[in-house]
Amino acid sequence: MLAVIAGLSTLIGAIFIIITGKRSDYLLTLSLGFAAGVMLSAAFADLMPEGEEYLSAWGGDNWGVILCMFFVGIGIVLANAVDKAAPDDCHDGHHHHHDHFAEKRNECEGDVSRVGWMSMVAIGLHNFPEGVALYFAGHEDFKLGIVLAVAIALHNIPGGITIAAPIYYSTGSKMKAFLYTLIPSLIQPLGALLASLVLKDVMNDFIMGMMFSLVAGIMLFLSLIELYPMARGYHHPRAGSVAMFAGLLLMPITHLMH
Repeated sequence: MLAVIAGLSTLIGAIFIIITGKRSDYLLTLSLGFAAGVMLSAAFADLMPEGEEYLSAWGGDNWGVILCMFFVGIGIVLANAVDKAAPDDCHDGHHHHHDHFAEKRNECEGDVSRVGWMSMVAIGLHNFPEGVALYFAGHEDFKLGIVLAVAIALHNIPGGITIAAPIYYSTGSKMKAFLYTLIPSLIQPLGALLASLVLKDVMNDFIMGMMFSLVAGIMLFLSLIELYPMARGYHHPRAGSVAMFAGLLLMPITHLMH
């Protein structure tokens, strides 16, 4: 139940985007920049330290660092492979003259939608090991589980914005934005459920560390190669940069609950 509550908090971010009810290049710029900052912060301040901690517990401090960086690299390579396999019609268009951008607007909106889909996958992968960790923490100490669930819930709200904003502003569909955000929100309780039924017998520090590190690499790729360059391409580059720093600064504040 704690994992369900923490996971569904992701929808709060989607609802925030949906109730604005307005589509504009400026709002899209802010959303994409904010999403880039959230993912960067999650990768550097959360996922990589957690991955290194688990891997160090498995193989010692030196191997913990080496394996964490190795799996982060693998995550970047995997994200790049998915990116190359998907249609890519307008990355170059972001940096061209405004008139050329206008001519390719439909293609760019499709590209933004693709980034929203990739963000959904990345955050879903992120939520799975968190659900597993939440189960083990709550199983050992229920009070600790409650505190961890609140912290994860606060973390998940910006994650919901990361998914919903590209989907809504590119398609105009509130239902798609909601459904795309709902899917990864359900991954967290799924992780806890599988941990209680199966994974408690096979899960170890190495697997947990590998999962956190892989997702860190995926998020680094999405934030630096996709989200931030795209945010600076929608006529408001300074606003995109400010939004990115806002996302970077917001996420560590949720650590106060840990």
